[in-house]
Amino acid sequence: MTTTSSSSNYSWAAARAAERRETRALEARLAREAADAAARRRLEIETARGERTRADRAAADRRRTERASARAAARSRALTWASAHIVELLIYPIALLSFCLAAPAMAAYGAHLYGPLGVLLAGITELGMWVFALAVVASRHQAPERPVTGLQAGVVLFSLVAASMNLLHGLHQGVTAAVVMAVVSIAGVLAHQLTLAGAPRSRAERRTARLETLVAAKTDRARRLAIADAVAVISPDGTAALTYRTGIFQVSRRALAATTAPRRPATPAPHSGIADDWDSALAALIESAGYGGSQLTTDHDPGLDSGVDPHLDDDHGGGVAVLDRTPEEPDRESRPDLRQSTHPRSSSTLGVDPDHDRETGPTPRSLDDLRRLLRAAVADGRVDPCSAESIRRTLRCSAQRARQLRDEPAGGAR
Repeated sequence: MTTTSSSSNYSWAAARAAERRETRALEARLAREAADAAARRRLEIETARGERTRADRAAADRRRTERASARAAARSRALTWASAHIVELLIYPIALLSFCLAAPAMAAYGAHLYGPLGVLLAGITELGMWVFALAVVASRHQAPERPVTGLQAGVVLFSLVAASMNLLHGLHQGVTAAVVMAVVSIAGVLAHQLTLAGAPRSRAERRTARLETLVAAKTDRARRLAIADAVAVISPDGTAALTYRTGIFQVSRRALAATTAPRRPATPAPHSGIADDWDSALAALIESAGYGGSQLTTDHDPGLDSGVDPHLDDDHGGGVAVLDRTPEEPDRESRPDLRQSTHPRSSSTLGVDPDHDRETGPTPRSLDDLRRLLRAAVADGRVDPCSAESIRRTLRCSAQRARQLRDEPAGGAR
């Protein structure tokens, strides 16, 4: 009985001991987990605090940079404005000094004349001329095309009023004081109008403005004369409309005189080197094809082999002698009436110069005659003196002479 009781007590004690060990192990594990969780929380808190600190520092740096940039931009704008308005910065302080000296004196003079309300006299004398002066500057900036003669007249009138008032006021103290007060009163407005009211223009700008004024005046006179010369067309319903006489007129003071506009000379095309050497290209093409004895007019003398005068024009039975066929020239192969002219001429005509006048017959034309005709054609704008083909077609001469006239200075002028 005692043994059984001792054994059961030992088993119970061992179970209690094991239970306590498990409890302590569980508590230790829970303590470690709690410590780990607390450490993680502290780490997270520290991390969040550090991130917040860094974010606050970055935001502060960004705000500081933005403020510095804003100050730099404002400083740059101020410097830019100051450089662009340097004249205003120099003149307006003088104007302010003039106003500060003259306005109280005129206010006191007005109080002496009119009583307490006499201080408003400075508004008529000093502020009046400044209102017109600033109005001139504003009008020139907002509407440059609008005349400011009336505003300038107001500046002059109120400046005279202010100077006279200050002169009369200063006469109580002497002539010197009167002159000084009059000059001080209008000094600011005078400097303002000389520097800011009208920007100085260059000589070219003034000349351009005068020419534009003359053009506008003549155009206006022409329109008035055209209206005076117009006739009225009355419609059946009684309405009227003006009908003008169109054309080119000389504008006089009282009437329009019909005239004709002078012909404008044609501008020669720049020398390209392609159309002018077209005949040489044709000659090279004929020679490469094996027709060495053709009647093409080139720089050499093919007439020695063919028995044909190399200076003959194609319109007189000579060589091809065309630098370029134009749509106006008829095709001899498709025109039977012109096909007869393609037969070779008799030997009795081979010795005649082909550069003759088409209207007067086989009268030879010298090179001086061709030069004279070329100068007349250039003056009329009918020929390009830099193109041999244009000279050949216009003067109806040979290609060789066309090239000779082209290569001479000033289109053959001597």
